[in-house]
Amino acid sequence: MRIKNKFTLDDKVEIVVDSIYKFQEIACLVDSPRFISEVTLLKNELGINEPVVNLETGFVDLFSHWEKIYNKWLTKNETKGKRLEAWTKGILRKFNCSIHLREAVIQSILFNMVVSYSGVIKILDKNSKFSEPTIAIIPTPHTTYEEIKEALREAKKLMGSISGAYKSEGLKDTTSNIKRYRDWYWKHVLGMTYRQIANEWKEQTGMDIDYVDVGKDIDTYKKMLL
Repeated sequence: MRIKNKFTLDDKVEIVVDSIYKFQEIACLVDSPRFISEVTLLKNELGINEPVVNLETGFVDLFSHWEKIYNKWLTKNETKGKRLEAWTKGILRKFNCSIHLREAVIQSILFNMVVSYSGVIKILDKNSKFSEPTIAIIPTPHTTYEEIKEALREAKKLMGSISGAYKSEGLKDTTSNIKRYRDWYWKHVLGMTYRQIANEWKEQTGMDIDYVDVGKDIDTYKKMLL
């Protein structure tokens, strides 16, 4: 069987995160057929035909300061930026998602990729073994002293706003095989049959899996989508 829909590889958002929980939370939103349809309409409205890049380098380093590229885009696209921000707030309400997914939504639209790392500040929730929301400042080899000082100021402001939003986030169930489910789901969306996916899995891993089980896993993932 094949999934009959209008989606292409361009509709798949790359996700790079540091926990299964975050991966599942973001994937179940950005892979939702309803979300993809809404995003397609917005991109057409804003004239975003390909991922936004840093014109100086030809790409966007989402692992460092994607916000800088976003802010540069905003200065040249003020009206579009206001529309994007308003749309993002509306879509999060529509899908009953927490406001902390704002960055993931904006990144998915502008860059077709989402990373969970933002600057040198990282929010550690209950899924990170902390009993209360905690902010950590995690420098990289390229982090400057000025960036650390700025991160301290930002962290102080954030502490007052995240405690309420993050209290229940770590309580949600996660699926250990979520990355495999997502991989198979998109391969099926893009035309591979259950049997072809099963055969490819055996070639790559040396492990047998019945194509019927592949179909069940894909159906499980489809039910998880928002």
